[in-house]
Amino acid sequence: MDTVSLIPRRLGVASHFGLLVDVPTIGVAKKRLCGAFEPLSAEPGALAPLIDKGEQLAWVWRSKARCNPLFIATGHRVSMDSAPGLGAALYEGLPVT
Repeated sequence: MDTVSLIPRRLGVASHFGLLVDVPTIGVAKKRLCGAFEPLSAEPGALAPLIDKGEQLAWVWRSKARCNPLFIATGHRVSMDSAPGLGAALYEGLPVT
């Protein structure tokens, strides 16, 4: 689910959907609406936390070299630590533009 509009509210579509159907969910977005992160290396798999007002909202993950990073947030029943691994598994082998 694209969480591009979710992060400022701290509860978005991925979380809401997960609560409704009681399944684990994550949100993945191409754009950041809030927060800041340290510059990522150009290497695939580079990872950095997205921080807003001292709180980690999501992970910033580079899926491929020379690509803009993706933003991976927890949805429902998924820990912040496991979210990037789930996001990477979903995108492995798939073209992300």
